[in-house]
Amino acid sequence: RHADKVMLAIELKRFAARSEKAAKLMDEAINAYKAPVTDDAQRFAKAILDSNYPGGAGLVRDLHGLLLMVQEVELSATVLRQGALPLHSGPLLLHADSALALCTQQARYLKTHLKTAAPQALSVA
Repeated sequence: RHADKVMLAIELKRFAARSEKAAKLMDEAINAYKAPVTDDAQRFAKAILDSNYPGGAGLVRDLHGLLLMVQEVELSATVLRQGALPLHSGPLLLHADSALALCTQQARYLKTHLKTAAPQALSVA
């Protein structure tokens, strides 16, 4: 989707790679505590990003969905960080802080592109 937005696609692929790496590291830290595994993240992503709207309106919808996902990860990382403090878990704290920094960067980028894409989508619609 949105093949005409080449630079956006490249940057989002970079975000995905960084996010996957951060998720793997976070999983390793969490697994040390035998936390239950759920498929909530996959179900959330499918519900938000499972659309085929073309053009500017679709781009706005997709960017909005990605921003919601970033905010969900930020909330989860905040909870993990707070849980890591009394446990004195250095690795979990480190990965939570790293995830929070990544979320801040990604949210800023997505908001910038939403601000650009929204007026274009509304003027065409």
